[in-house]
Amino acid sequence: MNYTKSGLSNIKIFNYFLMVLLFFYSSYEISIRPLYSPDDTYSYYSFFNLLNVLGENYDGRFEFLFVKLTRISIYISENYKVYFAILFFCLNLFYIVLYRAVKKTLLVNTSILLFFCFLFLSGWYYTSAVNGIRQGLATPLAILSVIYFTNKKYIKSLIFIAISAGFHLSTVLIIPFVFFTKIRYKNFVYVFALCALFYPIGVNELIVKFISDLLGIGVYESIKYYLDNGLQGWIGFHSILFIYSIFWFIIFHLSRRFVIKDKVIIFEKFIMIYGILCMIYFIFGFGNFSNRYAFTAWCFIPIVQYVFFQLLSINKTLKFCLSYFLLIISFFIFMLRIRLILS
Repeated sequence: MNYTKSGLSNIKIFNYFLMVLLFFYSSYEISIRPLYSPDDTYSYYSFFNLLNVLGENYDGRFEFLFVKLTRISIYISENYKVYFAILFFCLNLFYIVLYRAVKKTLLVNTSILLFFCFLFLSGWYYTSAVNGIRQGLATPLAILSVIYFTNKKYIKSLIFIAISAGFHLSTVLIIPFVFFTKIRYKNFVYVFALCALFYPIGVNELIVKFISDLLGIGVYESIKYYLDNGLQGWIGFHSILFIYSIFWFIIFHLSRRFVIKDKVIIFEKFIMIYGILCMIYFIFGFGNFSNRYAFTAWCFIPIVQYVFFQLLSINKTLKFCLSYFLLIISFFIFMLRIRLILS
């Protein structure tokens, strides 16, 4: 399919216009969700009200930038629905910034609308919007930091991991793992496999405990007994979550053969980033709420899917048609998830 310069410009304008409409509509739906829905909505509503009452006197456990963002929201409006809309806006803003970095890495013509198609399809993007909001906001910034590190932009990498930690401190755990992006892909696969093997048999936990005790930093205890006050969930190793994480690495690894030949190395970079994010889960996922260590990796799955689709060696016309088909399906699924909590 051949497009004139004017035709391409019109398609781009239409895509941006459509994306703005989708964002406004989905923001409205997100903002009116019931407070007592089966997620953390009421917790964030309570925090919003608490901060509105306490103001500068708040001294809780939430991170600095998230508190600052909530204060700005209160300044704009004391209506909690506006607060939820602002949080959703920031989430998408962070993903737009991430998209631009992905686009520069791929060195191909990309579509931001298609990028959000894969996000709308993802249950983890939905979870970021309505449930794990703090970690959801931190996630695209943390991923951006890793991408900048792989592209040798180390100052930007440090800046974005610091901003990310301002929304959810757990993202600093990424720092020791980013250096694995410097090894060859083939060697990384072996490292990933070894790390995955050690997780279910408890070797990784023993290593963390040994290093924590040796240095006297208490990391092991803070992970093992996180929120150990009667509120417990997803404790330690879970076979289903482990298999789910491994499954996508294998799928991405096998999918390399279908990528444009001169883009395979780029695709392997993204597979390695996913592997690194999974390794954080394999290493630290031995305590309470262990799934939170895998959350960033799971949120990265639609990004890798998007990269694969963009680098897929198929006819451009077919790819163009599939893009709009994906848009319809993905937004329908995203709205269906929201409707389920509204009903």
